[in-house]
Amino acid sequence: IYGEKMWFVSTQGILMKYDCVNCHTDIVVPENVHEICFGQIIDSMVIFEDKIYFIEQDGSMLYEYDIVSNMCNSYQAPQVKMINWACYAGLYLYGDKIYLFTKDTMDIYCFDIRNKNFELIKSKYDKSVSCSMQKEHIAYLVCDKSIFCFNMK
Repeated sequence: IYGEKMWFVSTQGILMKYDCVNCHTDIVVPENVHEICFGQIIDSMVIFEDKIYFIEQDGSMLYEYDIVSNMCNSYQAPQVKMINWACYAGLYLYGDKIYLFTKDTMDIYCFDIRNKNFELIKSKYDKSVSCSMQKEHIAYLVCDKSIFCFNMK
């Protein structure tokens, strides 16, 4: 949710916004629509400075949609393994970085919003992550019979 609008991508790969006040849904067509092709988006979207970030279900592309300019950029994401139809257990924003937590090995990738590049933060654990959540600067990762905490500071 950004302002009074809820943003999402339909199962057909169409960017949409729902006006929470007027209860109306609109299709959003980015100016460069012919350069991009959204697929399934199942992970959370994060918002930073009038831009919405979201990743493909297969983990292949991270998208950056600029609400003000109505333009969309895409960034090739690192290749990760899909488990139960998803690659990531969570995408979280902290500062000007997006942290992406993989489902298969607890590898953590960081996307620097300013520099537009990915960095691997290798985990010391080889565990499968079933789910996660963020509270302030801590990401909590649920793995089998354990909960791991990652401090994004």
